[in-house]
Formats: sequence, structure tokens, C-alpha cells
Amino acid sequence: MIIWRGWGILAVFITAGVIAPIAAMGESTLEREALFKAAIGIGLIVAGAANGALGHWLNTINPRNEAASQVQRLRAELWRRVNSGEFQVAPGAPAPSSQEEATQQVEQIVLHQTRGLVEARSNIHTLFFIPIQWVGAVEAFAGVVMILMAPFTG
Repeated sequence: MIIWRGWGILAVFITAGVIAPIAAMGESTLEREALFKAAIGIGLIVAGAANGALGHWLNTINPRNEAASQVQRLRAELWRRVNSGEFQVAPGAPAPSSQEEATQQVEQIVLHQTRGLVEARSNIHTLFFIPIQWVGAVEAFAGVVMILMAPFTG
């Protein structure tokens, strides 16, 4: 059974998409077992690089961008309330008396409401509970091991 979360299943499809053609043509084309294993090793390195890049984008870069976008939307909404006179830092609290006080209160609310946002959205795309970028690293390592061991096989 394959267990994944988010887009983690893409790691399986990427690996299969790279390895399957090599395995299909390798059995008939490559006469020596060592060449076949080296070709599979190269395929694992390519699949690992692709999964590493995809995982880095999905689990690291994209969460930062989403969090920054959410911070900007929240800040814009709070400033809209400040400018229309509807803003209160807490229910029943008086409206800010100056621009500096409003800035301080808005930033306090933004900081409080967005704390931990990046961490909550990071590493949610997993395969067998392992983030995709680390699946790619393991595949690349396995590919290097296969290439290094290929000359010692029959």
C-alpha cells in the first residue's frame, strides 16, 4: 500500500516515468547486466533530481509564497479598516489615536495571526511520511550506489 499526503504521489509517477522506459529498452538493448544497472542508476539520479526539485518547490518555496500573500491580504484588510474608522485592536478597545499607534496595532495583529504559518504549510507533500524532496535525495543516492556497483556485477 502506498501512503501519501498532498501531492506526494507525484514522486511515484515521476520515478516510474523515468525508470520504466529505461527498464523496457534496457533489457533488450543493453547486453551486459552492468550497463543495464548503470542505466537504471542514471535513471534514479534523474528521478531523484526531479523529485528533489518538485519537493523543494512544493514543501519550501510555495509555503513561503502563500504565507507572504496571506500576510499582505491581512495587512491590506486591517489598513482598510483603519482608514474607514472600523478598526479596533480588540473588542471594546478604543480606535488608534495616531498613525503610529495604528501601525503598531496592525503589525501586532498581523504577527499574532500569522505566526507559524510557514511551518504549518511546509513539508505537507509526503510519500510514506517522508517529504518529497527527501525521497528524491534517497533515489539519487540509490542511483549513485547502483552506478558504483554496476562494474562489479556479471
